[in-house]
Amino acid sequence: MNAAGLYPDGSLTGMLSHVALPQMYLAQQTMEDRQLSDAAAETCLRQSLAPLLAGVRSGMRIGITVGSRGIDRLVLVLRVLCGMLADRGAAVFLVPCMGSHGVDARGRVRLLEGLGVTAETVPAEIVSDDEVVCLGSACNGQPVYVDRFLMECDGVIVLNRVKPHTAFHAPVESGLQKMMAVGMGKQKSAAVCHRGGFEGMYEHVTASARAILATGKILLGVALVENAFGHLCELHVLPAREIPAREPEILRRARDYMPSIPFSRADVLVVAEMGKDISGSGMDTNVIGRYPTAGLTGTFSADKLAVLSLTAASAGNFHGVGFADFISRRLFAAMDLEHTYPNGLTNKTVGPAKIPPVMPDDRCAIQAALLTCRRSDEAEPEMILIKNTHDLKTFYVTKSLISKALRPLTVSPVPAALQFDGEGTLSNLW
Repeated sequence: MNAAGLYPDGSLTGMLSHVALPQMYLAQQTMEDRQLSDAAAETCLRQSLAPLLAGVRSGMRIGITVGSRGIDRLVLVLRVLCGMLADRGAAVFLVPCMGSHGVDARGRVRLLEGLGVTAETVPAEIVSDDEVVCLGSACNGQPVYVDRFLMECDGVIVLNRVKPHTAFHAPVESGLQKMMAVGMGKQKSAAVCHRGGFEGMYEHVTASARAILATGKILLGVALVENAFGHLCELHVLPAREIPAREPEILRRARDYMPSIPFSRADVLVVAEMGKDISGSGMDTNVIGRYPTAGLTGTFSADKLAVLSLTAASAGNFHGVGFADFISRRLFAAMDLEHTYPNGLTNKTVGPAKIPPVMPDDRCAIQAALLTCRRSDEAEPEMILIKNTHDLKTFYVTKSLISKALRPLTVSPVPAALQFDGEGTLSNLW
């Protein structure tokens, strides 16, 4: 994709030049950062694991699932797991379990490397291939696929973060059962579970997970929960048989920790950066209040949404950009179609990959959002600027919104005018 040739005469910039940019005020909301220290996380994990590993014998081959998401203290947790299993004489293997993410075996290994999981950081062999085996049909009639290597192991530890999903809401969303049903079966399982898009996903996930649990291959599950800052705050080790019953409560706790924008609405929301390292949808839909699935609603809404950049860690994957109304040319220039489209083709939800109007620069993207929004007050637009949907402790807000905050805020008394460099790129405000 070539962004260099867009708007060579600057006509669009001129068209938007009359749109005034409002003054913004730096605001901070109080968010509790209760988290587990490395020592506390290790102690909790060791104490919880010890009785559940009693059946592991020398020479057993144990596989551990590792997903495609950045998870706080992931390497630490893997090191402890691998160390305790090795102490019992087991051969330990890390298996990338990512559904359609990573595209192929080598791509999945590269994703792990990007998460800091390598042979140097974790004492276990990484086994990644594209072969799956079919276990037959789940109770709802859908075929159930599992990574061939995992099925050949003597036991499997399912490791994943539990958190609200960005495209469906149910008693079980992202977590241990979804790791089994989608992650462990690679592209084939992802395609099966997404046959109807995200409608019916809960039923597909839980039915497949029950079928996989029935094989007896799953030894236990390790569920990680993060707080509003993305820091590990809870760690749950579950015997395999208890996963279906206990995961919904862990999800409810994870939902309570989620960060949010402390307003019910705004005329314009500006997101400085989006990316796969921030959310599977580039921007957490539960934060921006925009979803790919009909019928879902959030606690926040903005009439117009402008997004300015794509994180380097996304490697060009712009899935989620379709939630925006306007984007900047620099975000457009960072896009990689080949890296992005497999996700939507697999889950049958292509809206998040649709490319919105591309503006010449950051300034124009914001101006276009202001020009086209249905303002509450023509003279004083209600606008919020956040760094991303993960980092929400500090943000910028217009004066007209301050009194409408849903929670107490600490607001700077001095306004800050938005600053742009010679290329129209928003200066770093954080």
